[in-house]
Amino acid sequence: MTKKHHFILKIAQIVLSIYALNVSAQFNLYIPPNFDRAYTQHSRSRDGAPGEKYWQNKPSYRMQLNFDPSTYTLDGHLEVRYSNHSPDTLKEIVWSLLGDIYGRKSLHDFPLDVNQLGEGMHILEMKVAGRPVDLNKSFKRSGTNGTLALDAPLLPGGVLSMEVSWNFTYPAHITIRNGHYGDSTFLVGHCYPKIAVYDDIDGWDRSDYRGYAEFYGEYADYAVSVTVPPMFKVWATGRFINAEEVLLSKYYRRLERARTSGEVVHVITKEEAEKRVTKPGEAITWKFEAMQVPDFAFGTSPRFCWDARKVMVDTQNSRSVLVQTAYPPERIYYPRLIYMLDTLMRHYSSEIPGIPFPFPMMTIFNGNDGMEYPMMCNNAEGNSWSSSVGLAYHEVAHSYFPFYVGTNERKYAWMDEGWASFFPQFYWGLHVPEFDYFKSRMERYYKMAGDYDEVPLMTSTRLLHDRPPYRQASYNKPFFAYVYLQHLLGEKVFVGALRGYMRDWAGKHPTPYDFFYSMERYSGQNLSWYWHGWFFEQGYADLGIEQGEGATLIVKNIGGLPLPIRIVALMASGAKKTITLSLDAWKDGSTSLEIPLPAKDRIKEVRLGDEWIIDVNPSNNVLVFPVKN
Repeated sequence: MTKKHHFILKIAQIVLSIYALNVSAQFNLYIPPNFDRAYTQHSRSRDGAPGEKYWQNKPSYRMQLNFDPSTYTLDGHLEVRYSNHSPDTLKEIVWSLLGDIYGRKSLHDFPLDVNQLGEGMHILEMKVAGRPVDLNKSFKRSGTNGTLALDAPLLPGGVLSMEVSWNFTYPAHITIRNGHYGDSTFLVGHCYPKIAVYDDIDGWDRSDYRGYAEFYGEYADYAVSVTVPPMFKVWATGRFINAEEVLLSKYYRRLERARTSGEVVHVITKEEAEKRVTKPGEAITWKFEAMQVPDFAFGTSPRFCWDARKVMVDTQNSRSVLVQTAYPPERIYYPRLIYMLDTLMRHYSSEIPGIPFPFPMMTIFNGNDGMEYPMMCNNAEGNSWSSSVGLAYHEVAHSYFPFYVGTNERKYAWMDEGWASFFPQFYWGLHVPEFDYFKSRMERYYKMAGDYDEVPLMTSTRLLHDRPPYRQASYNKPFFAYVYLQHLLGEKVFVGALRGYMRDWAGKHPTPYDFFYSMERYSGQNLSWYWHGWFFEQGYADLGIEQGEGATLIVKNIGGLPLPIRIVALMASGAKKTITLSLDAWKDGSTSLEIPLPAKDRIKEVRLGDEWIIDVNPSNNVLVFPVKN
């Protein structure tokens, strides 16, 4: 046997011994009692699928929204039918009043000038089953929520009809994911009273919206009328169902051509951006319908261009999506986005995640932000084409999480922001080849990795009121958790498991455990050790090496995260020998591994790591050996 074959055999033996130790390695993940109760009641199953008794309540809204851009004020009236599919008798209805974040009495995660804030939402009238509600007696407000005590309980299987009239005024110079962006441009979101989620884990969601932790919405049907002054155009969640009534004939014809032809159509050109495009009338009502979405928003401006095109996303079922961009004529990069959206939609629909885009519309509206709504994004242009591309890929990715799969952003932001950070890595370079997306994610992760304030991913997001730990736990660390999970499982198994999880939970509300167990079921692997290391522990990325006894090398997992191992030995002859181990080498919870080295007296240097393996401290990744003559 040659020395080379002897070395290879020793490597094989150490890998097999690690595997043998790890085959039976399991970690019992902590499961809180309210989650465990869902399993015993069969609303969820321990294989990750929805349980045989899974349920979800359902609101259906009809809303009339009258928006006055001159005063930043919205007057609204809604009617809602709320179906109680739960096994519980409901004695109260909790309303989410997200617009109250603009109230000066609300708590905020960041400093705001209270002198510019108003009173939040004014609830003018409520009715239950046609009977007026005594708001002073039966409607109690706390933070960004309001609780309505019912005179008669809503029984399981029952349906309750309610009405609300309200008004709401945006501040002139403060925006929190929506609002007034100057030049009479508004993204009007979180502007209506919405029934909170009632689920099998927490009952009513009473989370207070303070700014960082985002949202959790119940799937609902919306029929919405938006009335604005005649010069204003409107783009919104859902299908624009009365376009022929609203638009002058040439603009309507252009929109219809965009809906049917597959070509890019400039519905409103740069030269027409400030012209009236609507039929005569002192106020114009635009109507939209959306089914099975967790929220509604609209954007409006009197001076926007409008580009649109049809994109085929599901050739098997001949299903297409109307994509749109809306922006002021002076923008540099926005005119190119409509062409890029064709590629984006095809990528997401056929590659990763590889599920046809789940909604009939997608509009990128140029407010000055980066925020997702169902079938809409409120996106700033950015200072480069690269940032405009990246923001589009990120925000459109949210159509899958949390809108197609209804994750709870208020508790588990990594279940949507992590994926919205993960998906763009496969496509960004096609549009901007000079930009290193992976390196940029590394740099973001390193800013806080190993810091005392870095929390385990399973920490409830609504507890994170400081921006750095919120961003680290929601975006940066979960990106790499998904990267190395893909590396562990292999692309084919990983993508298949992800799609299985997504299809099982489409239109439903999964928890982290549903994700964990689904990935295990579809991959056929026990991944408890991976979830434990990446999601439950306060670990960080730091591997190091030191010299062992004899011809061995010790790889130490200093930070505790399971990571791949790549070792390059530079021989005195100039040759290189590479040793690689999958991250399941850490499967048994070991904190160090002993690796045999080839003929140590002929090794000049050993280096640990690779450009795609995160490591906060590369200084402990190199060993230099004295070379004997």
